[in-house]
Amino acid sequence: MAKLGPLDPLEAQVAAGARWLDDRHPGWWDWVDETRLSMVSTCLCVGGQIEGHLTGDDFGGFCARHEIGRALNAEQLGLLPEWDERYASRDMWRWEILARRQNPPKQRKQSWLTNFMRKFTRRDRDTEIW
Repeated sequence: MAKLGPLDPLEAQVAAGARWLDDRHPGWWDWVDETRLSMVSTCLCVGGQIEGHLTGDDFGGFCARHEIGRALNAEQLGLLPEWDERYASRDMWRWEILARRQNPPKQRKQSWLTNFMRKFTRRDRDTEIW
């Protein structure tokens, strides 16, 4: 049996992005249509489809809401591949989505504060919560 080497950098980025999404949007794989997935479209990429499901916006809204570009790097999460890697990235995301549908990861237990903050940040900011 051949020894497996280290992950391809693109594969490692997609795996990191999938773990990041698992923490922030449990069940995200059900919101992405892998047959329409396109890493060159702001509406059909992974982030664009998730944001479209949540708010009706596209990848720009997804990046703004999660402060990607300031606090996080979209390339490191496999969400914004290099131009020559867009098809390989799409195929790796498809594999991640199908793998999670067959065997969803266990959800980590969240603290009450984390759950409260997620609910608070999802509410319309114009409405009072108190």
